[in-house]
Amino acid sequence: MTLVNLETFYSFPNLSDENNVYRYSPGFTEVRREDEDGSRQRQWVGVQIPENSYEITDISATIKFLMERNGHDGENIKITANTSTLKSVLEISNDFQVDFRAQNSMQAFLDSNSGLQRGHSRVGECCQYFEHQFNSREC
Repeated sequence: MTLVNLETFYSFPNLSDENNVYRYSPGFTEVRREDEDGSRQRQWVGVQIPENSYEITDISATIKFLMERNGHDGENIKITANTSTLKSVLEISNDFQVDFRAQNSMQAFLDSNSGLQRGHSRVGECCQYFEHQFNSREC
């Protein structure tokens, strides 16, 4: 039995300082040093999602906003809902990567199997969720 909807006057944050760090890489950048001809190094960007009570679509929209604020295409990383299985799905495209190995990352929230998720893939169903106001999850 799964709880699909609960309406209450209270709000319980599902993202807090304990699980709101999101680290992604838009790809490689050229690194020039005086002693080298130049090399390519993966650029990593860390963002913190504000503590709040989010639904899956809100988390995805917030990540998109933060990525675009950093000058990156927010359409390359999406979190969507699979309503048939009540799980979330992480979709990564192009050369983007998501690193859940950082302290206080969203890995526990999304129940990701791997700390590093690579581009050009649709990472399986990450986490069961309940779609209701305070958006608890069951993993």
